[in-house]
Amino acid sequence: MNTKPWPLPAIDDKLRARLAHGARLRKEMMEQIARGEEPQPVYRARWLKESAYAVIRLLAARGEEFNSTHDDDAVSVADFLDSIWSARSILVTQAAAWSDAITRSGATCHGRDFDKDLGHLDDAQRLDHPTGDGGRS
Repeated sequence: MNTKPWPLPAIDDKLRARLAHGARLRKEMMEQIARGEEPQPVYRARWLKESAYAVIRLLAARGEEFNSTHDDDAVSVADFLDSIWSARSILVTQAAAWSDAITRSGATCHGRDFDKDLGHLDDAQRLDHPTGDGGRS
């Protein structure tokens, strides 16, 4: 797989502070989910849910296109899940490439490596857990 990073956004002090704030909110949301609470803040939880549904709509459209093109094959929910996990793998690889690029340049991003930012929780605790509920089921 290609690990050359996509263009790295310019990271100034303002963006660094915003990224750090987002990281704190993600951590708090994970803790809220682990306690069985609705994740807060509402705007962030809504954005995550709307983004998830946008991905699902895209996969459904791609599935319809696939099914209409291939008379002897059909896409299933398992294929959709495989696509999502493949996308996750690509994003994690990209995060590591960004982290490497930042390290080589001597810069930091809110004091954390992108790959470590994703890796501090086991799969059952993550918002992107296959159950879609942060591992609650």
